[in-house]
Amino acid sequence: MNHSFRNYFYAVLIFFPLISKSAPVIYGFSSGILPSETQEFVYRGFLLGLMNFKSISPERDLKLVYSNSGSLTSPVEVAKDVLKEEPIIITGFPSSFESQQAAPILKESGVLTFFASSSNLSLKDMSSNIYSSSENILLANTKISIEIQHKYKNEPGVVIYNPFDYFSVNQKTTWQMISKSNPSLNINFLSTSADGKIPMSFKNDFKRNKYVITTLFPSKSYEIFRFFDENGIDLPVYTNSSWYKMEFTLLKRFFSKRKASVMLVQFKDYNQAIATKVGQLYTQKYDSLPSPEVYVGYDLGVIVGSVLEKSRKLKISPNELMKTKPCFEGSPFGKVCFGSSGGFAPREISLVNINEIR
Repeated sequence: MNHSFRNYFYAVLIFFPLISKSAPVIYGFSSGILPSETQEFVYRGFLLGLMNFKSISPERDLKLVYSNSGSLTSPVEVAKDVLKEEPIIITGFPSSFESQQAAPILKESGVLTFFASSSNLSLKDMSSNIYSSSENILLANTKISIEIQHKYKNEPGVVIYNPFDYFSVNQKTTWQMISKSNPSLNINFLSTSADGKIPMSFKNDFKRNKYVITTLFPSKSYEIFRFFDENGIDLPVYTNSSWYKMEFTLLKRFFSKRKASVMLVQFKDYNQAIATKVGQLYTQKYDSLPSPEVYVGYDLGVIVGSVLEKSRKLKISPNELMKTKPCFEGSPFGKVCFGSSGGFAPREISLVNINEIR
């Protein structure tokens, strides 16, 4: 975490207890799951999203509760600390793993909660007060499977997963579900080692396959693409939506050598004009280019800011507002209309070539 951002965190955490026990919006996270740098990008984007609302002041209406613990259960402790602040809206907890850890605690509170870009299957029917700004991972992978069945009917493909990575295993589960109900989808599963490496003994396995599905974050896929590069494997690759929400700079040198495509899931209503505006705002404020995580945070900021502002204008609680199935605009990811009983953002998705979004 850079010095200016760390100092801002500490300043906020010191300032708020002096003025009140609670702010209406509490943003929670744990650096033990996502790297500090990634958490910083998401939060910076969130603050930019809130800037759209003149009636909202981060200094007055927002408080951070976080942990630098390396424990994988730290989101649970953060969730408990968040509830002590008696918020009316809870947000943050980027990544499926964080949200999955925090959800059972926050479910019982009944406080309206918006997770940042979590596609964890367990959230689908978790609770009427819990929402995610992301799509259901089952929906996204079903979209991929339709294209694969159209292009490679009955031809073999391989799903690469890391059994030590929660997000990856969650994706593997969805592919097993999809495979059972689609007999023309001929896929097998290949497990990496804990550090994401593919054993050399699997080299010949790829010769029998026509395509590859990777279930890992881009930041954890370096070893996969290095293996492909060193062994001359140039099969079409299908990836999840994290690939346009998270940085993959380290992988770009591999893409330039490939002839086969790398296809990823993207929100269909992606608004380039708003994305450009966000990029300009970010560069002006932080004197650096934004990473994809910034846009995830901005999207969350627009949603949370809209809920807080509308509920205040209508003089109803945020939970009551959500029962009206409100729609929100102003995000790079397009308009979103939530349901009244929790769950994922019902956004339309499409498949795009990775080289078309950079």
